Amino acid sequence: MTDCALPVWWNYWDYCPRNEHDYTVRQNYLFNNPFKHGYVTDLKDYHFSSFQRLLETQERETLARQFQEYKEYRYLLVEEDNF
Repeated sequence: MTDCALPVWWNYWDYCPRNEHDYTVRQNYLFNNPFKHGYVTDLKDYHFSSFQRLLETQERETLARQFQEYKEYRYLLVEEDNF
């Protein structure tokens, strides 16, 4: 067994998206986190995410449009009070 230097789960709350828009905003938020926190400079380089799999099944332009059309992920604050 290997000990982690940092917590694996931080501020985890279960959440059920209310609609497709809500789902996509949160998906973009999760996909963007490794980039936002400086773990990678390109999202496809973060291998602990399903972003790479989605990139393989959808066109790059489709994902670029998803990030463009659902920009709210940039301002999303995931806090316990939101649930």
